[in-house]
Amino acid sequence: MRNIAPLKKIFKEEMEGSIVFVDNERIFKDAVKDKGYKEYFNDMFDGDFGHCTPKGNKLLAENIASTILKEVFNK
Repeated sequence: MRNIAPLKKIFKEEMEGSIVFVDNERIFKDAVKDKGYKEYFNDMFDGDFGHCTPKGNKLLAENIASTILKEVFNK
């Protein structure tokens, strides 16, 4: 559920079309707001994110797949 901007800053020089970033912040914040933190995470690692439950892993995988289809395959 962290903002992706700091990660993009780290890889700024390498980003020239070679890296596809998947922003999961909004989808997890919306999901947690709707169903609660424990529905998507087993714990709270480092205070603002955690290790996913199977439902959280599914949400993550679907968002990654959707982004790859859009950004890599233009679908």
